[in-house]
Amino acid sequence: GIDPAAAGATGFGVVERDGNRCRMLRLGALRPLKPLSVAANSHLCHIHRLITKLIQEFQPRAVALESVFAALNVKAALRLAEVRGVVLLAAAQAGVPAFSYSPREVKATV
Repeated sequence: GIDPAAAGATGFGVVERDGNRCRMLRLGALRPLKPLSVAANSHLCHIHRLITKLIQEFQPRAVALESVFAALNVKAALRLAEVRGVVLLAAAQAGVPAFSYSPREVKATV
C-alpha cells in the first residue's frame, strides 16, 4: 500500500496475506531528494524509481493507495495528485492492478 504525500515523505507498506493472516514484509518512507519547491520533477522521478524497484522486488498482486481527498489547499491537492500519478504509472508499467481507497476507508480497515 502507498500513502502518497504532497510534501515530505510518501509512506509505503508491503504486506503478505495468507488466508486471514497478514504479515508486514517492509515498511518505510520515500523521502524527497531536495525541497519540493526546488525539484518537484526530480522528486516525482525519484518516487517513480523507488516504487518501480519495490514492485520489481516484491512482485505484488495489487497496489493500494489513498485517493486524493477534498483539500482546502489546491496546490497541495495538485501535488498529491502528481505523486499518485507516478505511483499509478509505475504499477501500470509493471502490469499490476492499482486500487484507490479514501482516507476514511484506510483508517477503518487498519
